[in-house]
Amino acid sequence: MFTINFNIYVPPSSMEPSSPHSPHFSQPPNANFFIPFFIPFFTSPQQSHPNATPHHSQYGSAFFDPQQFFQNLANQSFQNYQQDQINKKTPTTQRAIQELPNFTLTPFRKQIMNDQCCSCSEDASNTQSCAVCLCEFEEQEVLTRLPCGHVFHKDCIMPWIKDHNSCPTCRYELATEDPEREAARLKNMKDRFGGEHGWKVFEISNKIENVLNKVDEFVTNYQCKKQNQVHVTNENLEIQKNQDLRTLQRLDGELMNLTIELDNLEFQDNSWIKKQRKAQIVKIQSILRVLDQLKEEINKTTNRSL
Repeated sequence: MFTINFNIYVPPSSMEPSSPHSPHFSQPPNANFFIPFFIPFFTSPQQSHPNATPHHSQYGSAFFDPQQFFQNLANQSFQNYQQDQINKKTPTTQRAIQELPNFTLTPFRKQIMNDQCCSCSEDASNTQSCAVCLCEFEEQEVLTRLPCGHVFHKDCIMPWIKDHNSCPTCRYELATEDPEREAARLKNMKDRFGGEHGWKVFEISNKIENVLNKVDEFVTNYQCKKQNQVHVTNENLEIQKNQDLRTLQRLDGELMNLTIELDNLEFQDNSWIKKQRKAQIVKIQSILRVLDQLKEEINKTTNRSL
Protein backbone atom coordinates (compact mmCIF):
# COMPACT_ATOMS: atom_id res chain seq x y z
CA MET A 1 0.00 0.00 0.00
CA PHE A 2 1.14 3.51 -0.77
CA THR A 3 2.20 5.43 2.36
CA ILE A 4 3.16 8.98 3.08
CA ASN A 5 6.29 9.46 5.13
CA PHE A 6 6.17 12.52 7.32
CA ASN A 7 9.64 11.99 8.77
CA ILE A 8 11.85 15.03 8.53
CA TYR A 9 14.79 14.62 6.19
CA VAL A 10 17.97 13.89 8.13
CA PRO A 11 21.26 14.75 6.40
CA PRO A 12 23.94 12.08 6.18
CA SER A 13 26.13 11.73 9.25
CA SER A 14 29.13 12.85 7.25
CA MET A 15 27.49 16.25 6.91
CA GLU A 16 27.18 18.51 9.88
CA PRO A 17 23.79 20.15 10.26
CA SER A 18 23.70 23.90 10.18
CA SER A 19 23.80 25.62 13.50
CA PRO A 20 20.68 27.48 14.57
CA HIS A 21 22.90 30.55 14.70
CA SER A 22 24.19 30.04 11.17
CA PRO A 23 23.07 32.64 8.63
CA HIS A 24 22.00 29.82 6.28
CA PHE A 25 20.06 27.91 8.91
CA SER A 26 16.32 27.45 8.37
CA GLN A 27 13.95 25.61 10.67
CA PRO A 28 12.73 22.40 8.98
CA PRO A 29 8.95 22.21 8.59
CA ASN A 30 6.99 20.39 11.22
CA ALA A 31 4.92 17.57 9.76
CA ASN A 32 2.17 18.20 12.28
CA PHE A 33 1.51 21.51 10.55
CA PHE A 34 0.22 19.73 7.41
CA ILE A 35 -1.88 17.04 9.04
CA PRO A 36 -5.04 19.14 9.67
CA PHE A 37 -5.19 19.96 5.96
CA PHE A 38 -5.14 16.30 4.88
CA ILE A 39 -7.18 14.67 7.64
CA PRO A 40 -10.65 15.75 6.42
CA PHE A 41 -10.00 14.00 3.11
CA PHE A 42 -8.71 10.79 4.68
CA THR A 43 -11.54 10.12 7.08
CA SER A 44 -15.30 9.89 7.23
CA PRO A 45 -16.08 11.07 10.78
CA GLN A 46 -19.78 10.21 10.66
CA GLN A 47 -19.05 6.60 9.76
CA SER A 48 -15.88 6.00 11.78
CA HIS A 49 -16.90 7.94 14.90
CA PRO A 50 -20.70 8.22 15.08
CA ASN A 51 -20.51 9.45 18.68
CA ALA A 52 -17.57 11.78 18.18
CA THR A 53 -17.50 15.24 19.66
CA PRO A 54 -17.75 18.24 17.30
CA HIS A 55 -14.01 18.83 17.57
CA HIS A 56 -13.23 15.21 16.82
CA SER A 57 -15.68 15.13 13.88
CA GLN A 58 -14.00 18.04 12.24
CA TYR A 59 -10.58 16.49 12.01
CA GLY A 60 -11.27 12.75 12.27
CA SER A 61 -8.52 10.42 13.33
CA ALA A 62 -4.81 11.10 13.05
CA PHE A 63 -4.48 7.65 11.47
CA PHE A 64 -5.70 7.55 7.90
CA ASP A 65 -5.62 5.44 4.76
CA PRO A 66 -3.89 7.30 1.88
CA GLN A 67 -5.19 4.82 -0.68
CA GLN A 68 -8.75 5.49 0.39
CA PHE A 69 -8.06 9.21 0.28
CA PHE A 70 -7.02 9.13 -3.37
CA GLN A 71 -9.94 6.86 -4.22
CA ASN A 72 -12.37 9.28 -2.60
CA LEU A 73 -10.71 12.17 -4.38
CA ALA A 74 -11.03 10.44 -7.76
CA ASN A 75 -14.68 9.55 -7.12
CA GLN A 76 -15.50 13.10 -6.14
CA SER A 77 -13.77 14.49 -9.23
CA PHE A 78 -15.73 12.14 -11.48
CA GLN A 79 -19.02 13.05 -9.79
CA ASN A 80 -18.26 16.73 -10.25
CA TYR A 81 -17.51 16.12 -13.94
CA GLN A 82 -20.78 14.27 -14.42
CA GLN A 83 -22.74 17.05 -12.77
CA ASP A 84 -20.99 19.65 -14.91
CA GLN A 85 -22.01 17.73 -18.04
CA ILE A 86 -25.61 17.61 -16.86
CA ASN A 87 -25.71 21.31 -16.05
CA LYS A 88 -23.85 22.39 -19.18
CA LYS A 89 -26.02 23.36 -22.14
CA THR A 90 -24.56 24.07 -25.56
CA PRO A 91 -27.43 24.95 -27.90
CA THR A 92 -27.27 23.90 -31.54
CA THR A 93 -27.71 26.64 -34.13
CA GLN A 94 -31.23 27.02 -35.48
CA ARG A 95 -29.92 26.59 -39.02
CA ALA A 96 -28.27 23.26 -38.17
CA ILE A 97 -31.51 22.05 -36.59
CA GLN A 98 -33.57 23.05 -39.62
CA GLU A 99 -31.16 21.25 -41.97
CA LEU A 100 -31.50 17.91 -40.15
CA PRO A 101 -33.27 15.47 -42.48
CA ASN A 102 -36.58 14.03 -41.30
CA PHE A 103 -38.29 11.09 -42.97
CA THR A 104 -41.23 8.77 -42.51
CA LEU A 105 -40.27 5.16 -41.89
CA THR A 106 -41.74 3.41 -44.92
CA PRO A 107 -41.61 -0.39 -45.44
CA PHE A 108 -38.78 0.17 -47.92
CA ARG A 109 -36.68 2.15 -45.44
CA LYS A 110 -37.38 -0.35 -42.69
CA GLN A 111 -36.12 -3.10 -44.99
CA ILE A 112 -32.86 -1.21 -45.56
CA MET A 113 -32.43 -0.65 -41.82
CA ASN A 114 -33.08 -4.33 -41.12
CA ASP A 115 -30.43 -5.29 -43.66
CA GLN A 116 -27.94 -3.02 -41.90
CA CYS A 117 -28.87 -4.54 -38.56
CA CYS A 118 -28.16 -8.06 -39.81
CA SER A 119 -24.84 -7.13 -41.43
CA CYS A 120 -23.38 -4.61 -38.92
CA SER A 121 -23.96 -6.04 -35.46
CA GLU A 122 -21.82 -3.40 -33.68
CA ASP A 123 -24.28 -0.60 -34.49
CA ALA A 124 -27.39 -2.72 -34.85
CA SER A 125 -29.29 -1.20 -31.93
CA ASN A 126 -29.44 2.23 -33.54
CA THR A 127 -31.03 0.86 -36.71
CA GLN A 128 -33.79 -0.82 -34.73
CA SER A 129 -34.63 1.51 -31.86
CA CYS A 130 -34.33 5.08 -30.62
CA ALA A 131 -31.43 5.58 -28.22
CA VAL A 132 -33.37 8.30 -26.37
CA CYS A 133 -36.64 6.52 -25.52
CA LEU A 134 -35.32 2.97 -26.19
CA CYS A 135 -38.49 2.11 -28.16
CA GLU A 136 -38.31 0.22 -31.43
CA PHE A 137 -38.92 2.13 -34.65
CA GLU A 138 -42.34 1.49 -36.17
CA GLU A 139 -43.52 2.07 -39.72
CA GLN A 140 -44.97 5.53 -40.47
CA GLU A 141 -43.13 7.12 -37.54
CA VAL A 142 -41.22 10.32 -38.29
CA LEU A 143 -37.49 9.90 -37.67
CA THR A 144 -34.57 12.35 -37.70
CA ARG A 145 -31.09 11.54 -38.95
CA LEU A 146 -28.08 13.36 -37.49
CA PRO A 147 -24.97 14.09 -39.63
CA CYS A 148 -23.15 11.19 -37.96
CA GLY A 149 -25.80 8.81 -39.35
CA HIS A 150 -27.57 7.93 -36.12
CA VAL A 151 -31.36 7.96 -36.26
CA PHE A 152 -33.88 8.91 -33.58
CA HIS A 153 -37.57 9.66 -33.20
CA LYS A 154 -38.00 13.27 -34.18
CA ASP A 155 -40.01 14.04 -31.04
CA CYS A 156 -37.26 12.48 -28.91
CA ILE A 157 -34.15 14.08 -30.41
CA MET A 158 -35.40 17.64 -31.01
CA PRO A 159 -35.72 18.68 -27.34
CA TRP A 160 -32.23 17.29 -26.68
CA ILE A 161 -30.54 18.83 -29.73
CA LYS A 162 -31.91 22.29 -28.97
CA ASP A 163 -29.98 22.38 -25.68
CA HIS A 164 -27.08 20.05 -26.48
CA ASN A 165 -25.14 20.09 -29.74
CA SER A 166 -24.05 16.46 -29.53
CA CYS A 167 -25.40 13.11 -30.68
CA PRO A 168 -26.55 11.06 -27.65
CA THR A 169 -25.00 7.94 -29.18
CA CYS A 170 -21.54 8.95 -30.44
CA ARG A 171 -21.15 12.57 -29.20
CA TYR A 172 -20.75 13.96 -32.70
CA GLU A 173 -21.06 17.74 -32.27
CA LEU A 174 -23.24 19.97 -34.41
CA ALA A 175 -22.69 23.69 -35.01
CA THR A 176 -23.23 25.85 -31.92
CA GLU A 177 -24.41 29.39 -31.29
CA ASP A 178 -20.96 30.27 -29.92
CA PRO A 179 -18.71 31.49 -32.78
CA GLU A 180 -15.59 31.17 -30.62
CA ARG A 181 -16.18 27.43 -30.23
CA GLU A 182 -16.69 26.62 -33.90
CA ALA A 183 -13.04 26.39 -34.94
CA ALA A 184 -12.24 24.16 -31.96
CA ARG A 185 -15.37 22.05 -32.60
CA LEU A 186 -14.45 21.37 -36.23
CA LYS A 187 -10.89 20.45 -35.29
CA ASN A 188 -12.06 18.13 -32.52
CA MET A 189 -14.56 16.42 -34.80
CA LYS A 190 -11.94 15.82 -37.48
CA ASP A 191 -9.50 14.46 -34.91
CA ARG A 192 -12.13 12.13 -33.42
CA PHE A 193 -13.56 10.87 -36.70
CA GLY A 194 -10.49 10.13 -38.79
CA GLY A 195 -9.42 13.52 -40.11
CA GLU A 196 -10.06 14.46 -43.75
CA HIS A 197 -10.76 10.85 -44.74
CA GLY A 198 -13.32 10.57 -41.95
CA TRP A 199 -14.95 13.75 -43.20
CA LYS A 200 -15.07 12.12 -46.65
CA VAL A 201 -17.00 9.20 -45.17
CA PHE A 202 -19.57 11.63 -43.75
CA GLU A 203 -19.86 13.26 -47.17
CA ILE A 204 -20.39 9.91 -48.94
CA SER A 205 -22.89 8.85 -46.28
CA ASN A 206 -24.98 11.98 -46.93
CA LYS A 207 -24.89 11.31 -50.69
CA ILE A 208 -26.08 7.74 -50.11
CA GLU A 209 -28.89 9.09 -47.95
CA ASN A 210 -29.92 11.42 -50.79
CA VAL A 211 -30.10 8.47 -53.19
CA LEU A 212 -32.07 6.54 -50.59
CA ASN A 213 -34.59 9.39 -50.45
CA LYS A 214 -34.97 9.28 -54.25
CA VAL A 215 -35.49 5.51 -54.23
CA ASP A 216 -37.99 5.79 -51.38
CA GLU A 217 -39.93 8.40 -53.33
CA PHE A 218 -39.80 6.24 -56.48
CA VAL A 219 -41.10 3.19 -54.61
CA THR A 220 -44.01 5.17 -53.15
CA ASN A 221 -44.96 6.62 -56.56
CA TYR A 222 -44.57 3.28 -58.29
CA GLN A 223 -46.95 1.60 -55.85
CA CYS A 224 -49.52 4.32 -56.49
CA LYS A 225 -49.18 3.88 -60.25
CA LYS A 226 -49.63 0.11 -59.96
CA GLN A 227 -53.05 0.67 -58.41
CA ASN A 228 -54.11 2.83 -61.35
CA GLN A 229 -52.73 0.68 -64.17
CA VAL A 230 -56.20 -0.67 -64.98
CA HIS A 231 -57.06 2.63 -66.65
CA VAL A 232 -53.78 2.99 -68.58
CA THR A 233 -53.37 1.87 -72.19
CA ASN A 234 -50.66 -0.57 -73.21
CA GLU A 235 -48.89 2.15 -75.15
CA ASN A 236 -48.73 4.43 -72.15
CA LEU A 237 -47.64 1.51 -69.99
CA GLU A 238 -44.66 0.92 -72.28
CA ILE A 239 -43.71 4.59 -72.13
CA GLN A 240 -43.99 4.56 -68.36
CA LYS A 241 -41.95 1.37 -68.18
CA ASN A 242 -39.07 2.92 -70.13
CA GLN A 243 -39.14 6.05 -67.99
CA ASP A 244 -39.08 4.03 -64.77
CA LEU A 245 -36.23 1.83 -65.97
CA ARG A 246 -34.18 4.87 -66.96
CA THR A 247 -34.77 6.38 -63.51
CA LEU A 248 -33.67 3.19 -61.81
CA GLN A 249 -30.62 2.94 -64.05
CA ARG A 250 -29.61 6.49 -63.12
CA LEU A 251 -29.97 5.74 -59.41
CA ASP A 252 -27.99 2.54 -59.94
CA GLY A 253 -25.19 4.57 -61.53
CA GLU A 254 -25.11 7.06 -58.64
CA LEU A 255 -24.71 4.23 -56.14
CA MET A 256 -21.94 2.58 -58.17
CA ASN A 257 -20.02 5.88 -58.25
CA LEU A 258 -20.35 6.15 -54.45
CA THR A 259 -19.08 2.57 -54.14
CA ILE A 260 -15.95 3.60 -56.05
CA GLU A 261 -15.44 6.52 -53.64
CA LEU A 262 -15.68 4.12 -50.71
CA ASP A 263 -13.25 1.73 -52.38
CA ASN A 264 -10.69 4.54 -52.42
CA LEU A 265 -10.80 4.48 -48.60
CA GLU A 266 -10.22 0.72 -48.36
CA PHE A 267 -6.69 0.90 -46.97
CA GLN A 268 -7.30 3.48 -44.25
CA ASP A 269 -6.03 2.26 -40.87
CA ASN A 270 -8.46 4.24 -38.74
CA SER A 271 -10.89 1.78 -37.11
CA TRP A 272 -13.80 4.22 -37.20
CA ILE A 273 -13.35 4.78 -40.95
CA LYS A 274 -13.20 1.01 -41.53
CA LYS A 275 -16.40 0.46 -39.57
CA GLN A 276 -18.30 3.27 -41.28
CA ARG A 277 -17.03 2.29 -44.73
CA LYS A 278 -18.35 -1.24 -44.20
CA ALA A 279 -21.72 0.09 -42.99
CA GLN A 280 -22.11 2.34 -46.04
CA ILE A 281 -21.20 -0.47 -48.44
CA VAL A 282 -23.83 -2.68 -46.81
CA LYS A 283 -26.35 0.14 -47.21
CA ILE A 284 -25.52 0.55 -50.91
CA GLN A 285 -25.80 -3.19 -51.52
CA SER A 286 -29.22 -3.25 -49.84
CA ILE A 287 -30.49 -0.40 -52.03
CA LEU A 288 -29.09 -2.04 -55.16
CA ARG A 289 -30.97 -5.25 -54.35
CA VAL A 290 -34.20 -3.28 -54.11
CA LEU A 291 -33.46 -1.59 -57.44
CA ASP A 292 -32.92 -4.97 -59.09
CA GLN A 293 -36.21 -6.25 -57.65
CA LEU A 294 -38.00 -3.17 -58.97
CA LYS A 295 -36.51 -3.59 -62.47
CA GLU A 296 -37.62 -7.22 -62.55
CA GLU A 297 -41.11 -6.38 -61.33
CA ILE A 298 -41.53 -3.53 -63.84
CA ASN A 299 -40.55 -5.80 -66.73
CA LYS A 300 -42.89 -8.57 -65.61
CA THR A 301 -45.80 -6.23 -65.02
CA THR A 302 -45.63 -4.60 -68.45
CA ASN A 303 -45.12 -7.94 -70.21
CA ARG A 304 -48.31 -9.32 -68.62
CA SER A 305 -50.21 -6.25 -69.73
CA LEU A 306 -49.19 -6.54 -73.39
